[in-house]
Amino acid sequence: MAYIWPKVGLLLLSGLLSVYCQNPGSPQPVPVNGTDVVNASEFAVQEFNDKYNKDDYIVLQMEILNATQQVVSGLMYYLEVAIQCTYCKKREPINSACTSCNGQKVCHFQVWEQAWLDSIELVKADCPSDWS
Repeated sequence: MAYIWPKVGLLLLSGLLSVYCQNPGSPQPVPVNGTDVVNASEFAVQEFNDKYNKDDYIVLQMEILNATQQVVSGLMYYLEVAIQCTYCKKREPINSACTSCNGQKVCHFQVWEQAWLDSIELVKADCPSDWS
């Protein structure tokens, strides 16, 4: 009977560790000011302007509100980003004269990066259609 207790203790310890540790491969929170997160967010906003934004004017990133990262075949970033509308035309250079309008949106971007292939892709952009 004494030989069972070490096994029971090991079983309880592994159960506790599984509760307190994240599952491998699941999205993990990351700092919103990390270099990789900032780069992924800037890429997402640029791609949003180029491919998803149907307005004649660009939007600018105001703040990264939340970020998680998942290890897949590369890294998948899930970003919650506040963007603001501007009066700057898409084909004009962005400068200090680029004035912002009053509207802001919170968008959800999904960015997939495969550094060894020098590949980055905006997988999903979910933004409300109206400005508030």
